[in-house]
Amino acid sequence: MRYRRKFRLNEYVRELFVRASAVLGLVTVVGLLANVLILVLGYIIALPHLFDYLEGYFMTLNNTGLWILYGGLSLLFCMILNGIFLTHIGSSAAHYHRNFPDTAKNVRRDLRITVGAGCGVHGLLCWIVAKMGLPYLFFAGPVQYIARLIGNGDRSLFADLSYSFPGWVITVSVVIYIAAVSAGCAVGYRIGYRKRAAMLEEADAEARRGTPPEKTWSSADAKQTPWAYRPDQRP
Repeated sequence: MRYRRKFRLNEYVRELFVRASAVLGLVTVVGLLANVLILVLGYIIALPHLFDYLEGYFMTLNNTGLWILYGGLSLLFCMILNGIFLTHIGSSAAHYHRNFPDTAKNVRRDLRITVGAGCGVHGLLCWIVAKMGLPYLFFAGPVQYIARLIGNGDRSLFADLSYSFPGWVITVSVVIYIAAVSAGCAVGYRIGYRKRAAMLEEADAEARRGTPPEKTWSSADAKQTPWAYRPDQRP
């Protein structure tokens, strides 16, 4: 009995580790994809004014508005996409709790561990790389634009001008990014969990009611001639 309980505990911890690792991988990939969104958006904004630099267009364009646009859209992109992906992890958690009912009472704790550990490690990596230099933080697109907004950054081809911010600016930018990403992940996890749990509960209720007759019929039964019209059944 003690061995079985220990085995279940180890399996439960391993399940949480797998989910947290999946969250870490997903938020990292989504943060990388956010750069593609900004790249496309930058082309859309800059292409109509390709030759306006001769008139000083790029010198007079409002930096603050640009950082709000880039940072806000990329952050919203990360929240939505992570939320969509986390519905599958929440669904997997609901399926696991159904097979092991003794763990179902820890749903909120599982959510905090899964999302908190995955996003926490991602945030720590972001902070370490950002302290080395924001240009190296390619797997968390919104952070540099949040830092530029908070630190009143300017556009320049030189990194010491574009990314020269105090340490607190980088820290606050990473915290804002991780808080938003964690919120999106938590919402997606809960939606996926509740949807899957409701489906499993409905399936269990139907199984308790028994198999309805229409599900026991074969295709041949559905095509047979009604009894009243069968020649061999006439009196």
